This record gives sequence, structure tokens and C-alpha cells, in this order.
Amino acid sequence: MTPNEILRSIAESFQKSSSEILLTVVLFVSFIGIISLLFILRRQYEKGKLRTILKDRYAALIVQYSLTIQEQELIEDMSRHLNTPEKKYLLFTNEHVFNNCLFELKKHRNVNKQVLDSLLVKLQFKLFEQYHLPRTSREFLPEKHFMLVYGNKQKVKCLVDAQTQDSLTAVADPDSPLPGIGESVSIYTYNALGIIHFPSVVQDKKANVLKLAHSDSLEALQRRQYFRKEVQMPIYIHSESSADPPQPSVILDLSAGGMSVENPDKKFKKGDDVKITMHGKNTMGFDLYGEVVRTSKKGETAHIVFGHFSSAQKDDIIRFLNTKVNSEPK
Repeated sequence: MTPNEILRSIAESFQKSSSEILLTVVLFVSFIGIISLLFILRRQYEKGKLRTILKDRYAALIVQYSLTIQEQELIEDMSRHLNTPEKKYLLFTNEHVFNNCLFELKKHRNVNKQVLDSLLVKLQFKLFEQYHLPRTSREFLPEKHFMLVYGNKQKVKCLVDAQTQDSLTAVADPDSPLPGIGESVSIYTYNALGIIHFPSVVQDKKANVLKLAHSDSLEALQRRQYFRKEVQMPIYIHSESSADPPQPSVILDLSAGGMSVENPDKKFKKGDDVKITMHGKNTMGFDLYGEVVRTSKKGETAHIVFGHFSSAQKDDIIRFLNTKVNSEPK
């Protein structure tokens, strides 16, 4: 066959009728549709399998801790305040998750103290009230320190002396000038959340003892939402859906909302729920739970977003990291 005949044959192969072109397009679109459907079905299968694993783990924990019907109902109500309610087994394994969900539940209804106390004993948990923003100034205990600010930023150191339903009695620094009766003031104090602020009014004054109006409008300041540091810190990472032992890894980048870590053997994939164990020199370690949202560098780095805990626990991460960094030799 001559070169001209070869070229003519190739050209004729591209000359298709409109029906043949349409059929080709339909077949191509159908192929893409089948591939997409198979991918969706595969994802649904994986999600269903994970739900089954989580459900079985939850059921096993109920049996393990011999929960009563009332205790199971309390756990179920608390689980509705998880970012992912299907992961309610975390309420058995993570004290911080338990406390955060309990606090959120208390915003909506009263919790039976007897049932809660029994559950705490069985799980060997304790309440971390300091992780929660007080809902009212009535929760401040005697001898709580605070700063009173009034007028042209005049500051007075004070100490809570007593509480009534209507007012908070405070002892002020005797060497400081005090606001007058009826004057508006700002109160600043602190707990694990950081600085807490609320407005008040001086109801009465005798010598250096002030009677201040209660407030239900408390605000936490300095939450450090955008805190981030590059740091190399050894950790252990464990898949929540696997019986494999924790894998040693290293934090590459840490913020109050997530972290990037070395991905051991490229084992962890997008969507994996993981447990991170952090240990610091001269400090108590703690566990964090999160989800792998993506990987980079051909799977060598895993990017994890934290979940299931309050903003106060983000401050724990920051304090832990600062302690770690400050303890390192210069």
C-alpha cells in the first residue's frame, strides 16, 4: 500500500455519519455515568460499613460499662451535640468530649444528678466546669479575683465576698478610688477560656465593700481563633476504625483548629477518624480527636481538623504547645 493510500484510509476512518457520532457520544456519556455511579455506590458502601463499625463499638461499650436505661438515654441525648452523632462512642473514651456535650445538653434541659453521678463513676470521669463559659455572674465563688473598670478607665482590684440572687458583694482595694452608687462598671475576670467580661452597676457602697448587680451577658475574650505555629513534636496517631496499634509520627504544623503531621507509611486517608496522643516534657499529655481532611506531598503529609470539643480545649492546645516550645533549649 502506497503512502497516499494509507493517508486516504485514515481520512475515511474519521468520516462518520451523524448517527454514528451520536452513538459514540451516548456510549461515552454512559460510560462516565456508570463510573460515577460505581464511585457513589462504593462511597455509600464504605460509609455504611463505617456506621456499622461505630454502631457495634457503641453497643459493646454499653455492655462493657453496664449502663442502665436512664444512663443510656443520657448518653443518647448528649450525643446529639456531637459534630458527628454517629461517633457517640467518643462519650465513653474521651473525658473532654463528655464534658463538652454535657455542657451543651444542660443549655436545653436539666440533667438528673443521680443518673449523671452514676455514669461518671462507671466511666471514671470527672466534670470540668472550668472549661465552660459561666452563664451568669451568680456562678462566681467567694474569693474569686476580678478587675473593676469605670469612668476614664479607672481600675480597681476586687475580690468576691458573697452572693445573693440579686447582687454580688465584693471587697475592693482600700487604696483605690471607687465608683459611685448607680454608676455603670465593667468587670473582667478569667478562667480556662481566658478573660471573661460582663457589664454591671454599683447598687450600694459601704467603705470598700461594693454591691454589684448580676449580669447574664458574659463574654469570653482572646479566644485565639487564628493561632498557628510551625513546630516539630513527636506524637502517636491511631485510626479509630482500626485495631492496629498507634503509629509514631511528628507534628509539622499546629493550630487551635487542626494540625499537619507526617503520615506514617502513607497509611491514613481522607475521611479517617484519628486519635492524636501528645506528650510534652514536664507536662501531662492528652488526647485529641480529629478527621483527616486531605493528604499532600503524594500522601506523605496528613492534614487533620480537630472536632468534638469546645473552644476552651483549643486554649489547652495553645498552652500545651507554648509550654513545649518554651521548655526547649535555646
